[in-house]
Parts: sequence; C-alpha cells; structure tokens
Amino acid sequence: MIVESEVEVLDEKIRELCRKISQETDPAVARKQCAALQRLLKVQHDTTKLRLQKIAVRYGNQMRSTRRTSPRGIESASRMRSLLAFLGLVPLPLDRVHN
Repeated sequence: MIVESEVEVLDEKIRELCRKISQETDPAVARKQCAALQRLLKVQHDTTKLRLQKIAVRYGNQMRSTRRTSPRGIESASRMRSLLAFLGLVPLPLDRVHN
C-alpha cells in the first residue's frame, strides 16, 4: 500500500517535471517530458482510484451492516451506491447511464 510520503514524492516529481516542461525550449525534449508527465499522472490517477476503491469497500461494508432507520440513512446509502458505481465496483442504474 502507498503511504503518504510516497504520494508526496510523486506530487513533487509531477511539479518538477511541469517546471522543466515550462522552461524547455527544444520541442523534442518537451514532447518526451510531456510523455513522462502523462505516465506520472496515470500512476497518480490509478493510485488515487485504488485508494478510493479501498475506502469505498471498507465503508460500504460498514454501511450495509448498519440498520437504515431514517431517510438520511437512505440518502447516505444512495450516495455510497453512486460512489461505488463511479469507481466501477457496481453497475450504474439504467436511469443514470448516458449515451
């Protein structure tokens, strides 16, 4: 699992690469740096998605195990379902699928 310091290191690498790209005058080097930046952003995105999935699974299990006695609980369950669907852990309801 990625710890907070690793996230900070990745963020700093992204900032540094952005600085280099902004100062680069050679288009070929800038293209290579942009490709490297895209790879770093993908790693950051995938890491964030994985962390959110773990959070959603953990709290989703806790929400399913608690009794829903109020409308607020139903609202929370709906929000959790939407979050799980966004993360790709459950299918989207048909009325929310956009063509």
